[in-house]
Amino acid sequence: MAVNETGHTIDLLSADGKLLNQLKPKKSMHVDLKYLTKEEVKIKIKGFLISPAINLIISEQKTNIELKNNKDEKADRPEEQLDETEAKKIKKFLPNHVESEPAVELGTTIKMCDSPYIKTKVIRFSNRFTLVNKMNIPLVIRCIYSDWQLRIGPKS
Repeated sequence: MAVNETGHTIDLLSADGKLLNQLKPKKSMHVDLKYLTKEEVKIKIKGFLISPAINLIISEQKTNIELKNNKDEKADRPEEQLDETEAKKIKKFLPNHVESEPAVELGTTIKMCDSPYIKTKVIRFSNRFTLVNKMNIPLVIRCIYSDWQLRIGPKS
């Protein structure tokens, strides 16, 4: 079972890159993995590069996956894919030791189901990000094309 808690359409790929299933945003879907040659999957979001392999043998694992920007492909949600001039503007504000390349970071959790479905694994994809405010003033973060906003207090 695969659960997509993100706002992205996620392509679930086998280790050799063949499409297994397409996970629509905010949906769950049964994915038959018994025909895989390796117990690994990769994910792909349009506009971003393919992820490293996710090992399905180990259950009860939580990992973060970072998908780098693919300049040769248009994103489903273009506001998340920065052009080069926007990326350069962002890099100006980052400390020199921080590398910044437009990316999407997803949290991945693999867990075994409870009885009577003990042979079933659930792969859950969710948005993963951390915001740190080191300034002495509060920050308000807003999403593009949304009323959603987040206030982060000083030094938190």
